[in-house]
Amino acid sequence: MTPQTRTTKSRSKSVTSLGDALGSLARSQQWEEKLQRYQAWQIWDQAVGPQIAAHARPSRLRKTVLEVTVDQPVWMQQLQLMKPQLLAKLNAHLGQAPIDDIFLRRGRLPIPEAPSSATTSRPRPRALSPEEEARIADLLQAVSDPDLHQCLKRILRKQTGLTEP
Repeated sequence: MTPQTRTTKSRSKSVTSLGDALGSLARSQQWEEKLQRYQAWQIWDQAVGPQIAAHARPSRLRKTVLEVTVDQPVWMQQLQLMKPQLLAKLNAHLGQAPIDDIFLRRGRLPIPEAPSSATTSRPRPRALSPEEEARIADLLQAVSDPDLHQCLKRILRKQTGLTEP
């Protein structure tokens, strides 16, 4: 067979989109269910609620077993007792590809992202009244060390300026 006839034969086959080809490959390798199970990371907070999500996070998937990292032994014990309810909630969200079991592992949770500065509200310091300044001076009369006096004065002024008068 010459290279020219090989090219002609390959062109005569129907063209398949990349999405269709990947979908076909996923079905043939039985990846669809596995990919659906990996959605546990996306739905975890919604399925288990914010209180549990603050102490436990999915960390690994082994076939149909979801490994969950838990930050404290007390939470591990509680979640061990709640496994049937957790599985039911997760599987209700996952649909066709159920998780059969949850394996709890003690460990550190990843540090959550800090909120952006635009959403974080800090109290703004205000100017102190003469009465507040006098009260701070009275509190610090007994402090004789000049460095400690200045440090405490700075702390008291800052704290007083952040609270309501």
